Amino acid sequence: MLLTYNTFSNPGTGVVLTTGGASGSVDGSGSFGVGGTTGMDSQGGPASAEPAPKLALATTTLFTGPTGTTFSYNAGAGSALVNANLKLDSQNASAQITVTSITPSTTQNGITAPTLTGANPVGTAFNFTGTPAASGTTTFTVTLNDGTLSKVWTVTFNVATTVAPQITSTAPTTANVGSLYSYTIVATGTPAPTLSVTGNPAWLTLAGNVLSGTPSAVGTVGPITITASNGVNPNATQQFSITVNPALTAPQITSTAPTTGTVGTLYTYNITTTGYPAVTLSVSGNPAWLTLTGSTLSGTPTAVGTFGPITITASNGVNPNATQQFSINVGPAQVAPQITSTAPTAGVVGTLYTYNITATGVPAPTLSVSGNPPWLTLAGSTLSGTPTAAGVFGPITITATNGVNPDATQTFSITVTPAPVAPQITSTAVTNGQVGVVYTYNIVTTGSPTPTLSVSGNPAWLTLSGNTLSGTPTTAGVVGPITITATNGVNPPATQVFSINVATLGTTGGGGGGGGCSSDSTQGFWLALVILPLAALLLRKRRGTA
Repeated sequence: MLLTYNTFSNPGTGVVLTTGGASGSVDGSGSFGVGGTTGMDSQGGPASAEPAPKLALATTTLFTGPTGTTFSYNAGAGSALVNANLKLDSQNASAQITVTSITPSTTQNGITAPTLTGANPVGTAFNFTGTPAASGTTTFTVTLNDGTLSKVWTVTFNVATTVAPQITSTAPTTANVGSLYSYTIVATGTPAPTLSVTGNPAWLTLAGNVLSGTPSAVGTVGPITITASNGVNPNATQQFSITVNPALTAPQITSTAPTTGTVGTLYTYNITTTGYPAVTLSVSGNPAWLTLTGSTLSGTPTAVGTFGPITITASNGVNPNATQQFSINVGPAQVAPQITSTAPTAGVVGTLYTYNITATGVPAPTLSVSGNPPWLTLAGSTLSGTPTAAGVFGPITITATNGVNPDATQTFSITVTPAPVAPQITSTAVTNGQVGVVYTYNIVTTGSPTPTLSVSGNPAWLTLSGNTLSGTPTTAGVVGPITITATNGVNPPATQVFSINVATLGTTGGGGGGGGCSSDSTQGFWLALVILPLAALLLRKRRGTA
């Protein structure tokens, strides 16, 4: 067929006009094809010598566009029906095609059909105009007549709603060195928005709607701006920065679990870990009294025994997880310490001093000492050392601790005496005595420690008290041998042996002790011989008289 068409004002990109085998669409410059004559056969191919065809009229979409767009479409001059030689059904090449009616004739959805006056032959200017108010399809029917037949041409306006772009997704704002960062951007709007990015670092690129890349260094990058545009103002923008954290690291547990506990005493294990991102801890196999809060495993045992195996698991999304397994041995309830031994308080220069300290409590107490002289040290539970000088040392304090209050203390002093010296008796015994006269011998000794004296061989009237040997002789004669012994634990003991020459009243023994007679000894002797018998006679007479 032979089609002749003209240019017409652009009613919107995407307008499609179809008549028979000829069709086209409005381009971006506002023209449908170019003005002129095109030879086309009924199949849409090049024209050939053939009988004049019948005109096949099809539904035609004249406008596809958004609401709010004002347009004007000349359905006469602008349509392919402008050629007056087109026929509807007859072969009359000279038949005149006219527009006989357009329905509806009222305004629909803001679109107004042209008003027909007169014959309205094809080629006459008559315009569809308006501003579509809502999206959807608006249809008009145009009736054509060639004087013999009528045909209906359906004109359709597809009205789309325009929507300004929006970005509805949220950008991830953290990343890790060496791990892929990916942001799938979701944007809405009509027509579909186009995305662009600015402010992005070299490692971050936009492909389609995916912003991605692998960070190579720790830091904060940005601000990064995503822009969505679709020709409808305003454009949508989204601005954000990305904090790049260190590379992901699998978790590790670096602390060591306490494996002992005590009934009635709080057990606490502060767990330390490494890894990135931050590690989350969990526990399994734990008894009812033991719970995990944050990084602290704690609780108070209620019974003696071994509890476990207990497993701590550290995870942070990076494989492998870290685990630590252990058991807890729970001992009896705690008892405050006590010191039950008594400290020796005497020492000797040059002789080892030893004090074996006994302490009770649960757990076993630990001992410490203060106030001790340099020569005295504590090793375990033994306080010992060798004194170097005499004197009193102290106060010395022993402290027993086991974590249960109160601590136990014991305070004492040590009196150190000189080094041991064997005893000696340095005095000379008195070897003379008289009947009826008190005999006294003050014994003098040396030695360290101070010697103790004892006597043997002494008569009944002679006794030892302390270092004094004394008594009153009752008969004359030589008494002995008497032995004085001095002992102090240091060998050898000291002994002194002597005899006592006891004389009668008025005389002294002669010899053995350096004694001698007085100048009146002979006279006194004879006088005693006379006086004593007389005294006895007088006593008998007095008794007889009585």
